[in-house]
Amino acid sequence: MALVPSIGLGQTEPRAAARGFGVQAASWPALIALALTDRLLKFLALRGITATLIYGHVLDFRLFANRGIAFSLPFAGVSYWLLAGPLLLLVGYGLLYACRRRDAAETYAFAAVLVGALSNAYDRVLHGFVTDYLMFFGRSAVNIADGLIVGGLVAVFLMEQKKKARPGDGARGETGGQLR
Repeated sequence: MALVPSIGLGQTEPRAAARGFGVQAASWPALIALALTDRLLKFLALRGITATLIYGHVLDFRLFANRGIAFSLPFAGVSYWLLAGPLLLLVGYGLLYACRRRDAAETYAFAAVLVGALSNAYDRVLHGFVTDYLMFFGRSAVNIADGLIVGGLVAVFLMEQKKKARPGDGARGETGGQLR
């Protein structure tokens, strides 16, 4: 049995176990493609390129400088970083923890959240705002990074709910959460 280094652990695992971690290996190029597409679309929006993607302004491509947080809630400056800094660290911890447990799906979900959050944080550092470019009904603006954040968080939540529903998983022991 061949040995390969495990991710982030500094020890070796049998190749069969490492293969199980890579079950979603095809998903990683998709995450990279989404991140690069987000950066490209932000670049185009910042250059003033606009388009109506669905007739009647249901969906437009145009720059929206989001100086707040999600849903344009008014958090900016120091208050933003006091909120975002610990959240980024928490997501980073979740990613490392999922890697240590060799949970491919959870690792991917946390990676999606982190990639989206870092893309938006990069905008905020560079421009002082998050570059949103998909405008729905002329009111609500988002970007692909927002989708990565929301999608990753929903996936983590659903995986945790599934773990809680299975007897013998997690901290509840083999009794499925019931005391005997």
